[in-house]
Amino acid sequence: MSNDEFPAFSVLMSVYKKEKPVFLDKALESIEDQTVKPNQIVAVVDGPIGSELDAVLKEHQNQNTDIYTIVRSRYYPLSS
Repeated sequence: MSNDEFPAFSVLMSVYKKEKPVFLDKALESIEDQTVKPNQIVAVVDGPIGSELDAVLKEHQNQNTDIYTIVRSRYYPLSS
């Protein structure tokens, strides 16, 4: 199936500090591996998330640079 057969769409997900890195990794892998892939994946980081979760996000963003957007809360622009 080609993405050309479907309208463009984005997947939006939030990331919180209490999320387990392995679960975030699996969730992002699942989104990336769908038959019809999203045109954009937006991860909204709501507050400080720590280095492990940040590393998972960065790894997925580096592997899929054309579709990932990471939005950080303006109150917490950097990981802690």
